[in-house]
Amino acid sequence: MKKTFPCLMLCAIVSCITACDNDGRSGRGGRLQVQKSADGIEVRGPDGTVLIKGNQESAKILLTPDKDTAKTIEGSSGKLAPDFPADVPVLPEGTVAMSQVFQGGRNAIATVTIRQPAEDVIRFYENQIPLKGWEPGSRYNLDNIVMLNGKTGKANLTVSITTEAGLVTVNIARTENTDK
Repeated sequence: MKKTFPCLMLCAIVSCITACDNDGRSGRGGRLQVQKSADGIEVRGPDGTVLIKGNQESAKILLTPDKDTAKTIEGSSGKLAPDFPADVPVLPEGTVAMSQVFQGGRNAIATVTIRQPAEDVIRFYENQIPLKGWEPGSRYNLDNIVMLNGKTGKANLTVSITTEAGLVTVNIARTENTDK
């Protein structure tokens, strides 16, 4: 799990680099600039805009699908990403393996691991989902996976709890329909 975040960063960097033609120029006729910064590295576009910024623990990736739209993805390992939504329950004793925030916290994902009895973890989430303002949904038991969910307004919460070799892994996803 500790290698997940660096792999994501590498994929993002490779994607930016492969968007360039053979002479290193971006599709807009400029060059990407990669440089060290106080936060790790920065990849800047031809206009100087920071496209990727971070290190092996946290990063921001700027996505611009068109000239009028810009979205930022923030990711972290070892701690929750900045702006991680407060309405998402996260085990306080767990180790954050990865977290990402999209659209200012309306959408977020996290993976948390812990060595604790799975039933204690399940009980924590069954208690916390309604306490955080979610209307609890159904519980699904599938072999070594327990799925819990919740809903509030346009937002959905999905919690997947898996146990393997005494390690409990919790995958959490908060998704919100952003259509107006």
